[in-house]
Amino acid sequence: MKDDVKLPLHTIKSIGYINVITALNSIFGEKYVIKESYQYTENGKDWYDDFRLIINYHDNLAILTISDTRTEGMMYRGAGGAFSIFVKSLDTEGWAPYIDKNGIRYDGLDGVVSSEESDYLKYDGSHGNNAQAIEKSLQILKKYLDNHGR
Repeated sequence: MKDDVKLPLHTIKSIGYINVITALNSIFGEKYVIKESYQYTENGKDWYDDFRLIINYHDNLAILTISDTRTEGMMYRGAGGAFSIFVKSLDTEGWAPYIDKNGIRYDGLDGVVSSEESDYLKYDGSHGNNAQAIEKSLQILKKYLDNHGR
């Protein structure tokens, strides 16, 4: 369920965004809310179709990102970008891949699930242009939140 998504139209029409929203609706149905959306920018300009969504599912927060949508240069994936999932961390100190505006720390989902699921999330499940891969990655997230929600 969309709450109040504030992203540029070109991002909302991007393959990465469409795949993430379609998979969210398929896996979570009406049981999630997008709490915050963020368009990556550089020097005040939109950063291609890179974005972050913070979702709430049964009072558990998770962060979904599409990044690396650039097409020029090295190490960028182009349309669809790289899909990543972050969940609330149990650690209260040290480095974290993401800390939200309330100081809540997040770790990659790939670091807190089984090794088989982790490998999937790091490799096959990280392609934003692959709708089925995003759906399976969100199934892993849902399973994790249903069993270990914090």
